[in-house]
Amino acid sequence: MTLIHGIAAFASGGVEGIQSTQRDWSPYVAHFTSYRAMHQIRNAIASNLNPIEVADLLEEADAESFGVMEAILEEAILRTNHPAGHNDIPPCLCLSECTLPGLISMSERYGRFGFVFRKSDLFALGARPCIYLDRDVYGLIANNWRGEPSSTIGGRLWGLSNVYCPPNSGQIQDYTHEREWRSFSPINLASTPPCFMVAPDAYVTRSRDLWRSDGLVFPLDVLYKWGA
Repeated sequence: MTLIHGIAAFASGGVEGIQSTQRDWSPYVAHFTSYRAMHQIRNAIASNLNPIEVADLLEEADAESFGVMEAILEEAILRTNHPAGHNDIPPCLCLSECTLPGLISMSERYGRFGFVFRKSDLFALGARPCIYLDRDVYGLIANNWRGEPSSTIGGRLWGLSNVYCPPNSGQIQDYTHEREWRSFSPINLASTPPCFMVAPDAYVTRSRDLWRSDGLVFPLDVLYKWGA
């Protein structure tokens, strides 16, 4: 534990000090850019690919994801969509409040380019953490508010709900490790700029040039090699 940094954080207030000592907590949320591009990577182990094949697929996925990020930065907006396979959930933008090790893990699933925001900035825009419920409670919410727009309280409650079923409880469904947040409004990158971006080492310079000259871009591969 970083004792000195933790003590100094109390200068900003009790909550900040307490949170700073929790190494599994983050003040940030991240949105990754291309779930589709990572399809073959997600199935690399099941496909019994060798390391060279995995490295080649990662390069291909990075190239596709970079194209997505270029389009986002050109428009300067992160748009909402229905979550994959859930068209009855209000259009939203999915983010994660993962820590640095989780950042790397999430990137392997959702694409290795990310936009990172402060929670407080997105909370002001209406973004909220998701809730994880057993099937009975989830079913009650679904029966009452499934299909409701996010402009209603019931629609937002439905849009933030996820099923949680741990091992040994029947059919397993556990996405609590994603620590998901959802925003039901697009994020304008001009009025709500990210604190920093994440990109593979090979794309850091190009990502910074696309964003802005003084923009901070974290090299994802360095974080991994450093032990994050």
